[in-house]
Amino acid sequence: MYRNAGFEGAVVTATPEDIDHVITVTIKIDEGKQLPIDAIDVAGNTSFSAKELRDAFRLKEGDTYSPGAVDQARAALTQFYYSRGYADARVERMVNRIEANNGVRVTFQITEGKPYRIGSILVAGNTLTKAKVIRRNSRLQEYTPFDPEAILEAQQRLYATGLFSRVEIVTLDQGMPGVRNVLIQVEDAKPILLTYGVGYQEFEHARGTFEISHNNLFGLHRSISFRARGSSRERLGQSTYHEPRLLNHELDGFASSFIEHTERPFFSANRIDFSLQVLKRFSLQNNFLITSSYQTVNIGDIRVNPHAQNDPSQLGPCQVCQIGRIGTSVITDRRNDPVNPTSGSFGTTTFQVASTAFGSELNFTSLFNQSSFYFPLRSGVLATSLRLGWNHPFGRTAQLVPGQTQELPATERYFAGGSTTLRGFSLDEARPRSALNLEGGNVMTIGNVEYRIPLALRLLPISGLGGALFYDTGNVFRRLGDVHLSEFTHTAGFGFRYQTPVGPARLDFGINLRPATRPDGTPAPRLKVFFTLGNPF
Repeated sequence: MYRNAGFEGAVVTATPEDIDHVITVTIKIDEGKQLPIDAIDVAGNTSFSAKELRDAFRLKEGDTYSPGAVDQARAALTQFYYSRGYADARVERMVNRIEANNGVRVTFQITEGKPYRIGSILVAGNTLTKAKVIRRNSRLQEYTPFDPEAILEAQQRLYATGLFSRVEIVTLDQGMPGVRNVLIQVEDAKPILLTYGVGYQEFEHARGTFEISHNNLFGLHRSISFRARGSSRERLGQSTYHEPRLLNHELDGFASSFIEHTERPFFSANRIDFSLQVLKRFSLQNNFLITSSYQTVNIGDIRVNPHAQNDPSQLGPCQVCQIGRIGTSVITDRRNDPVNPTSGSFGTTTFQVASTAFGSELNFTSLFNQSSFYFPLRSGVLATSLRLGWNHPFGRTAQLVPGQTQELPATERYFAGGSTTLRGFSLDEARPRSALNLEGGNVMTIGNVEYRIPLALRLLPISGLGGALFYDTGNVFRRLGDVHLSEFTHTAGFGFRYQTPVGPARLDFGINLRPATRPDGTPAPRLKVFFTLGNPF
């Protein structure tokens, strides 16, 4: 550690001592002094000037010497040559002590070799996938500098498509000076995938999924999938078509439709939806999404929804609604692991407009943001999340008629309570203490803090076992002007985690710190228990 930090003269000694049959080890450290870099030399370069090469790395005279920093500079020089076609370039480093100045001289000895360009790009072994798809996804270009690292990245990109079970990229020496032809050898994977699974959720109980997909239609990397999901409270059938290069641009296009029956604690609904989406991937972490959708929602059938008989006004302005909308989403994902993150962040912001101009019976805007952050600590991970949502009816939708208590149908309102939001409440149960008859709202504020720690039990040595302490706060409100801190709910609790390949199996105990009083005068229960799969955020 000291040597890597530049303490070349550091000396560490350990002295054990037996005191009453207890071994005490005393570690003595003589740090010495850090050495400055007095000079940096570049030798062997003929194609590029010393200034060009020095600009390629961050190391400079006056910096404190450390082997790690010198190795980084050497790697930067190697990449400099590789990116310009010098595939055989070699960079060696030498460090010499300058006794007069008590510093060091760093010398980079370069063997440049000859520059090469990519000649022809040949494709072999493909029986289903079109050659143009393989060339396009490799991102290799003819008559560009031959970069060994770009070749490796091309192989990784082709594997990442999921179209191939084997990818090899080799060079062909055909006696052309300064040119290396490239051969991409592939083996097509099976295009038809069949997946299924079972799970459990505290409200839906047992549930199952089944999906069949073809990920290489016509050999053009287009895909189509059919998915079914079912439980005692939900039935879903969905089909999705994916166009990986919409209009021959770097855009992903999606067309999907689904039919769904869902039962929630307050309402049940039948929905038919058709949507079009365009996704722009700016990087691995940043995406932008444009969506348009049209759906028919039925929440008024008494046979489907018994609440329509008791209080139909709570369901909203229409029991069979046509909703057309367009929207955009910005998604930023910097988590180190999307299933069980220990560092990084995740954020999504969605804005949508439903209007009669799009064939909708309702007019409203919707703004939703979720921001989650993960901080690694010495003994665990601190996870935080903030969710904000606001629906704003406008036009005729904002005008309540006699007997109507909600501007929007239940399917469009925000609900809170349950294993992923406020764990002191059952699913969709949270509401302000001053509005106990409120069923969902147009505004939602939810904040979560969770400290996740691994558990090592001597009596029960189970790997992958963990625990959590958490605090949840927030609520749903009918309008933005109804939001008050005094109406926020507060939940504290603890839980246990067991890591699985698809996420942690989770058992949480949430304690409502301010339980509301029921209409019959009895307090609501303080303790809620949830058993489900996956992190809450």
